[in-house]
Amino acid sequence: MNLRQKNISRIDDVEWATLEANGQIGYELKQEAQPATKGDVQQLYTEIKNVQQQLAQRRMLGVGLVKSFNPRPIYFKK
Repeated sequence: MNLRQKNISRIDDVEWATLEANGQIGYELKQEAQPATKGDVQQLYTEIKNVQQQLAQRRMLGVGLVKSFNPRPIYFKK
């Protein structure tokens, strides 16, 4: 089986590859090219929910929020 049949279009995504005795190609993708697992997606979801909860708590408490924004004018010399 070749790499294209495994949906690998860039050789740069392959960490290493070997030609097996049976003619098959063994390979490992670089970590950044490996597909996300269900566990990876669940972990990301959990982290996003935690950040959303922290932001909601800060909004309720008014912590770290800019209450008013009044920028100074910028003057350019000609």
